[in-house]
Order: sequence, then structure tokens, then C-alpha cells
Amino acid sequence: MKFKYTRVLQFNFEDEQGYAVDRIRGSDIVKFALKIGANTITFFARDAWGRAFYNSNIARKIAKLGDRDFLREVVEEASKHGIAVIPMIGHTTNPELYSKHPDWAQRDKNGRVITMDTDPSFVSREKATWPLMCLNSPFLNHVLMEADEVLKYGVDGIFLDSFRYMPDVDRACFCEWCRNKFRNESGKDLPAKEELESELYRRSFLWRINVNVKSLKIVSQRIGDNHVLIYNNHPLAWRGRANTIAELSRNFVDVFFAECSEVDYQPPGFIAEMVKLTRALTGKPVWATRNSFHMALTSSNTTDVAIRQGLREAFAGGGWPVYLVFASTFMNNVNPDPVRQVFEEVERLEEYMLDAEPLPYVGVVFSNRSRDWSGVKMSPHIADSFRGF
Repeated sequence: MKFKYTRVLQFNFEDEQGYAVDRIRGSDIVKFALKIGANTITFFARDAWGRAFYNSNIARKIAKLGDRDFLREVVEEASKHGIAVIPMIGHTTNPELYSKHPDWAQRDKNGRVITMDTDPSFVSREKATWPLMCLNSPFLNHVLMEADEVLKYGVDGIFLDSFRYMPDVDRACFCEWCRNKFRNESGKDLPAKEELESELYRRSFLWRINVNVKSLKIVSQRIGDNHVLIYNNHPLAWRGRANTIAELSRNFVDVFFAECSEVDYQPPGFIAEMVKLTRALTGKPVWATRNSFHMALTSSNTTDVAIRQGLREAFAGGGWPVYLVFASTFMNNVNPDPVRQVFEEVERLEEYMLDAEPLPYVGVVFSNRSRDWSGVKMSPHIADSFRGF
């Protein structure tokens, strides 16, 4: 079947206060999608703060919506124009769920909650802003229920953000759910020290990788063959571990999302590199992002040329361009013109790209396995080693 999710608008309400939630309607998002020529819309139906943007039975709806159902607004308006909607769910940070079930959180070997509160990393916080939830806890069942709820809206599928369940000891989860599950399956305790020559350590490393892979398979089976499953493998992040997860889950994930949020502090060609890498690992369609803003300055547009060339890079690398707009950028009159120009180009050329094969090339590179077994010190170096080929 012809792949149809080829020009994507990603929209996010990015902050804890829910800036402009009460002023932006679903029809506004669809109207902007039409302006830029997008044929697919994706946005967080349940955000990183744990709040729903639809009438949910399992998550608190963000208060600023009042009686509104933002997901329904988007779906109903998009359906009038033949635009597909694929909501994002399952973000592994969920402070609302953590407040109810602190034992579902990932914890390091010393029992401390693992969080995404790393920017700036030296700032002390009274409480975790973004605690990461553990896939071995009942959290995964919660994700499945989120999927059940949003699929009832007639959407084309679901989009999962990165699970962020990491195999390296310094970032790995040692909660009781993980300890008990590994002990039951292996008869051993989870090793708390990186020992690359140890069979037990290597087994625990692969076990953690496969926790991600098995979770993706469970979600895929839950949503069925009539819905697409998209997963954010974020190829440059997390020491490249997500690339192994993508490789091993390629048989049941339909589209991989090469998030390229680092593009503004990477060399030219970065987006194309991430697309090529993900295509080579998975053999599946790849989405790749160009943010509407520069770095983390979400309230203002980046330059037109950065947007045009970033989106073109995604397409030239063999992927499908995703234009990310945050609410603060949207409210400051985000300019649709550079995106529309590129999406019109993509629309004219996409039929030629659907079955296109990349040009062959030769290089000396490391494999996923070389990187995974190189340890904490060498992994970042190896993750960068293919660049330039």
C-alpha cells in the first residue's frame, strides 16, 4: 500500500502552564496544516506532564480546555480535508501518574528516581519535574489504555515517544519491578557495575534492550494491523542505544521518527545523516523533524533558509519531513511560506521517492554491537564515528 504520511505538521503545547491552550482551537491547527500543505497532523494527546488533551477516563484533562476536547476538534476538522491525524501518547515522563504511583518510576541503583531534569543539570530541585516511568511496572498497561482511548476517535494510528529505558548501569532502572522480573527470568540479581567481560552484565544489558523491544511489540499487537505505529528512535541521543531498539523492533513498527531536535548545534547534513542511518537500520519509512524555532527559543521563528534546507534534507536523505511548531511559536505568527514551498516540492516528487533506493557507498563503520559493547566511555565516540560517510 502506498505510504501516505509524507508531509507532516507536528504541533505541541510545550510548557507546564499550557500556554494558549484556551486560545488555540483544533480548527486553527488544521487551517495551518492546509496553509503549509501538510497531509498529516500529529500532536501530544497526552503530554509529558501527564495531562490529556481529550476527554480521558484515565488521565486528568488539562484544565484550560474546560469542556473542550482538543483531539476531537482536530480529528473532525482534519477529516473534512482528508488530513490524517496520528496522536502522540505514552510519553515516559508522567508526573501526574508518578504522584499517584511513585513505585512505577524508574530508579537508579541507589533508589533515586531517574528523571529528565538535566537542563541545566547542576540545578537542584525540590521535586522531580519529569520523572521517568518504568516499562516493567504497570505503566505499560496505562500506555495501552491511552492507545485504546485515542483510537476510538478514528485516528490513523498512534505515535510513541522514546521509552527512555536505558541499558547502561549509570542510567538503568533498578526499581523493584525490574529487580524482581530479572531475578525471576534469570535466577540472578541485576548487576550494578559495568563489567563488559561479564556474561551476567552482558545478559542484563540485552535484557534491558529487549524490555523496550517487547513493549513495542505489545503495543503493536494491541492496536492491530489497521493502525500505524510510529516510534521516536531519536538516533543521536541516548548513546545510540535507541538505534539497537529500532533495529530489533523493525518488524512491528511501521514508521520510525528520527527526531532531529539537535540540528541547530550539529553540522550541515545532520538531518540527512539521521534519516539514512534509521533507514539502513530498519528498512522502514522515516519521519525527520525540522523545528520552527532555533535551539530552544520556542517563541520565535528560526530563519527561512534553515527551515527550507532542513526539510529538504529530510527528503533528500530518503525520509519524510516533519515540521514542528510549538504553541508559543504559533501564537507569534509562525510563517508558513518556507514550509509550503518545500512541501509543494515534496508533493511533486514523492511518487518518485516511494520506491527509490539510496546510492551505494562504502565506509569503515562500527556496528550497533560494536557500540553497545564498548562501554560508557567509548559509546559516544562510536555513535559519532560514521559521520561524514
